[in-house]
Amino acid sequence: GSVSFSMKNSLISWLIQGYGVTHGERKLMPADKSQQEYFEGFQTVLKKLLPDSIGFESIEARNMEIVFVCNRGNGDFILENSSGGVSSIINMAWQIYFYSLTHSIDFTVMIDEVENHLHPKLQREILPKLISAFPSAKFIVTTHSPLVVSSLQNANIYVFHYNQDNKVEAVSLDFNSEAK
Repeated sequence: GSVSFSMKNSLISWLIQGYGVTHGERKLMPADKSQQEYFEGFQTVLKKLLPDSIGFESIEARNMEIVFVCNRGNGDFILENSSGGVSSIINMAWQIYFYSLTHSIDFTVMIDEVENHLHPKLQREILPKLISAFPSAKFIVTTHSPLVVSSLQNANIYVFHYNQDNKVEAVSLDFNSEAK
């Protein structure tokens, strides 16, 4: 969708502007260190967030397509051809990363049903990986997955239910005795 289009354009722009363009000895566009840092920073985030089984190594532009280089070139894929779960993680990473470029101090990220499109193994890993990739962010997530709920030891967990007055109420759960 529009996130992929925006991401693709920004990444290609960061690549071209970041590393510059030369023709022989002639420098057609000088390199821009800040654009290069944006590009490298997003790759660092993806290395922390994407499943280890993908073997993500880097991003390249080939024929104006964004290619994710994986497993020493044996698992490369184009941005638009990523699976539902991987696409979901890439889009999440992009939106948070792009926001973090201008809000590098503490910020809060809200994600509804963080487990959507994720394999059970990824459901267990997504929150710890997000926290590792974005240490200055606080995350508020909703989930129906016990795998997500039990993935962090030091989280505040709330369940929403109807009370005796038929009003929705948030109740804090004790992680050790109730959350599992």
